[in-house]
Amino acid sequence: MKWYVPSWNGDIRFESTGDNTVVTIIAPTKAEIAKLVVMERVFFANGWLKGPLWDPAGDAAAQVRIIEASLLDVGKRIVDGYTQGAAVLTAIRFEDGGVTAIEAGEGFWRKIGEALHLAGSTVREAEDIRAAGDETMDTVATSPEPAKPSKSKKKPEAEVAATVRKPTSCCPDCVIAPIEPAREVLFEFLTQAERDEWNNDHAIVVTGGLTGHRYLLAHRSSRWAAKHTKICHDLDDDVTLHFHDTSIPPEEEVLAAKLILEHREPWLRHEATFFGRTDILFENPFGDWSDGTRSAGLTSGFGDLMLEMGVALTRQRN
Repeated sequence: MKWYVPSWNGDIRFESTGDNTVVTIIAPTKAEIAKLVVMERVFFANGWLKGPLWDPAGDAAAQVRIIEASLLDVGKRIVDGYTQGAAVLTAIRFEDGGVTAIEAGEGFWRKIGEALHLAGSTVREAEDIRAAGDETMDTVATSPEPAKPSKSKKKPEAEVAATVRKPTSCCPDCVIAPIEPAREVLFEFLTQAERDEWNNDHAIVVTGGLTGHRYLLAHRSSRWAAKHTKICHDLDDDVTLHFHDTSIPPEEEVLAAKLILEHREPWLRHEATFFGRTDILFENPFGDWSDGTRSAGLTSGFGDLMLEMGVALTRQRN
């Protein structure tokens, strides 16, 4: 199974290969390299890594390492190191197209491990384990009695996972700009029809998991985002939702919004993001109506400062 964690320039990804895990690190920033150094020390102390996790003298675009540990052991260090806070969602897509979403918090890694463990079980066995808890899970694994053939259909295997953060509520506005090619991580969670939509319009339509409303999600440099000023527009209420995450590439900003709207819709549909008429509005689970305004004010203030500096430099030249 492949696991993606979006970052400033690209992402860090890791894939299970039997007992080991292959880690690919794409164009990390200086701040991200500092985090990688901490992870490197942990991997080295556990005897999982024999060389540097990121070599400053190596390829600056991408580097690949083999970690002699399981996907869960490696994933815990990477996810905990790269993403912090309660507003973090991990989505696991199975080979049949189904998606399980697990949010950060108490029992997160137990739930992740359970989801991956159950992926290879039959549906009936999975239901038995869920009903009886961890004690039965151990019993199922160690029972000396021969297992009886099951007629239940085998549960589909997990193929890919992505860990994303909740975008920040409010501004800035989107503007038209050059658009880079679609990234692999977004396409891992799109159907072929959605991929075609993205290739044609750099936008997709997703359905809210609770409201059933249709949301247009667009690349932040596309004409659709520029038209609505933000990347998300509720097509049923004809209202734009105000949120952003410019700390990650545009495609992965759209992926985060898609996964959250489909599986944790209240995270993005509340008083801090929704300023139009609607019959359905949720309570903000991470604050109130002012959520995100500090970030927006900082962005605006930085823009004003840069504008003033540009004017001053122009006057000096003249």
